[in-house]
Amino acid sequence: MYRRRRRKTRKILTPRKTYEERLAIKVRQNAVIEKVEECFKKYFPQLVYVTSDWEFYVQYYGNNLIPTKIDTNPRQGMMFANMRIRKDNVDLTILPCLFLTDLMQKTPSLLKLTDRDIRIRFHSEDQVNVEEIDFLIQQGIEAWKQRGYIVETATTN
Repeated sequence: MYRRRRRKTRKILTPRKTYEERLAIKVRQNAVIEKVEECFKKYFPQLVYVTSDWEFYVQYYGNNLIPTKIDTNPRQGMMFANMRIRKDNVDLTILPCLFLTDLMQKTPSLLKLTDRDIRIRFHSEDQVNVEEIDFLIQQGIEAWKQRGYIVETATTN
């Protein structure tokens, strides 16, 4: 008996996007990022801003350092939110929504943009609802304060 050779299936290639299409996607993504970052700028003494070298993601941490068991240096605070740039959209993940399960139910327009978890996918600037994102951030900061990940800082004039 001999073995039959498997027939190789051809991969269906999707046409590459033109430069203009890719540029339009980048413009939309930058508009979404600017609008979401404006929501977070109000809370910067309490949240720490970190970006990647390639600028594919932006992360926000609590301002309280967390001691580790392994080494003596405390590490960065607990992650609060993560914003990633995807192929054609921008993902926003606010981690306190994992613990406060009913929080996403109070934001109906953002709930439509989620896919089975707390990741919110924005495809255009029109989908960003500033009031609901502010509500999620405020409730999340309160939850992080109760857990000790965020400490009130004294403001100086």
